[in-house]
Amino acid sequence: MNQSNNTTQLIPSGKYMGRIVDYAITQREGQSVPELQVQFEFDVPGMGLRRLTSYKYFSDKGRKYALQLLAILGLRGNDPRALISHHYGSGYLDEEAEFEIEVIQETYQGKSKNKIGWVNRPGIGGVAKADDKQAASLKSQLGDLRGGMAQARKDTKTEDPSENDPIL
Repeated sequence: MNQSNNTTQLIPSGKYMGRIVDYAITQREGQSVPELQVQFEFDVPGMGLRRLTSYKYFSDKGRKYALQLLAILGLRGNDPRALISHHYGSGYLDEEAEFEIEVIQETYQGKSKNKIGWVNRPGIGGVAKADDKQAASLKSQLGDLRGGMAQARKDTKTEDPSENDPIL
């Protein structure tokens, strides 16, 4: 699987909408564990279409994240081993869907390169909500933030859009 970005120019960090263009579970020479490779193609304003590959390892630590990515990408069935011999065009992953991709830049040994930070289906990522027990604990830990919020509004020259101060 080609990990080229179509150019040596770095893709700006940010969120992009892309589609899967290739995938496999493989084990490269010198690696101790198999890896999931999923290549995405996406449009970068001012740069055109670019491709970038996400790598997730099936190590003890990485297995959970590889499986989560496969779930997000719509793996057919519950056996990821199918991707060892079934690649793009087989329909084992959702090849029609658009995915939200976070591109980041990473520097290693003085060289910067692009990397995929995370992948989500649009609208799926969301925000983790606190349950009632967690909410009570969080309110206690945070204390009263109203004075600090009032100062932040002064510092940023913004106004409170609400007409009242709700008691939490």
